[in-house]
Amino acid sequence: MYNDPADIALDPAILITDVPHLALGEGESRLQLNTGDMATPCVGFFSPGEHQGFLLMTVQETRLGNSGLHLRESEDRSSATITLEAPGVRSGGMYAMGCSTHPTIDRAPAWKSGDALTLRFRVFVFAARRVQQLFDRFAAVRKDLTPGRLGGRRHEYSATAVRRQRREPPARPGDARLGLLKGPNAVGAGRRRHLRRGRPRAG
Repeated sequence: MYNDPADIALDPAILITDVPHLALGEGESRLQLNTGDMATPCVGFFSPGEHQGFLLMTVQETRLGNSGLHLRESEDRSSATITLEAPGVRSGGMYAMGCSTHPTIDRAPAWKSGDALTLRFRVFVFAARRVQQLFDRFAAVRKDLTPGRLGGRRHEYSATAVRRQRREPPARPGDARLGLLKGPNAVGAGRRRHLRRGRPRAG
């Protein structure tokens, strides 16, 4: 949506909403995200000069809640610092619904003498001659610390199984009793019943 009348024209410039981003010009340049904002809590970069890729991956939360993955560029943009902190505390504002300056709701804990916290993370440094190799490695390791688990069992689905399930109509009450289920929804294979003259008969 165009809010500034200066942006309204027959051939307007390409604009995006206010999303987390580094500064293009002078001034402070940083990204502050909590792990709960990310599908995979990970930050990385590609170094064309060193022909290397880097990934820092962590879990979503600790006992203190979501962690923070922050990146801050130096004033001259010659270097940057990546920080993993727990819990994540975004200072000077946080991103929310198209606004990166929303008042932060993060609060730092009150540490006491003897308190301790364990951070789980992995660092990947690997040879990469183009930026696509950074994305390829990320795709390969993105579930290393956060596998899809439910009740201690890992659930993986193939595209073939998903397509098969989409083609088959959902089961209706009574289908199992009448032996009308097929494929992965089949119940009691070998004991199907068939309808004849409106009454079920063992086949």
